[in-house]
Amino acid sequence: DGMLQLAAVLERFGRPVSAGIGIISPSGGAIGIAVDRLGDLDLHLAVLDDGSQARLRRHMNATHAFNPVDLGNRIRSDLDSISGVVEALSMAPDVGILFFVLTTSPNFEQVVRQMADAALAGGKAVLFLVTPGPAADGCRAILSELNVPYVNRMDDAMRVLKLYLPFARDD
Repeated sequence: DGMLQLAAVLERFGRPVSAGIGIISPSGGAIGIAVDRLGDLDLHLAVLDDGSQARLRRHMNATHAFNPVDLGNRIRSDLDSISGVVEALSMAPDVGILFFVLTTSPNFEQVVRQMADAALAGGKAVLFLVTPGPAADGCRAILSELNVPYVNRMDDAMRVLKLYLPFARDD
C-alpha cells in the first residue's frame, strides 16, 4: 500500500521542493501525535522564515504563529482565515509538503474543501490524514473529487512521508 500511496503523491505533485513538513490540523492533540511520530522517523518539521511567520500572524494568535498550526488558535474562526493559514505555510521555503491531520470539527466538509483548495493553489505537495472513520466519508469524497492524496491511518501517512521526502530537490 505504501508504494501506491507514494505513487499517488509523486504523480500529483512531483518531487518536493524541500524535505520540510508543514502540519495543519483542527486538533492540537492530533498535532502532538503527528510531531512525535515525525520525530521517531527523523523527519524534518519545516522551520518558518520570518516572512512566513509574519503572514501566519495575520491569522493566528501570536503565541501560535509557527509550524505546526493548530487551527483552533486562529484569530478569526471564518473559512477565509483557513485559506490564509494554508497560504502562509505554502509560501514557506522550507515546506516541501503540507500534511493535514483531520479530526472532526464544526463545518467539517467546508473546512476540508477550504484547506484542500488553498493547499492546491499554493503549489506544494499535499497529504491528508483522514482519521474519523465514517464521519469523514464526505471529506474523503471531496478530496477524491479534487484529486488530493489522502490516507486513513497515521502509520500510512508516516510511511508516505518517509518515502516521499528523500525525493526533495536540491536545486
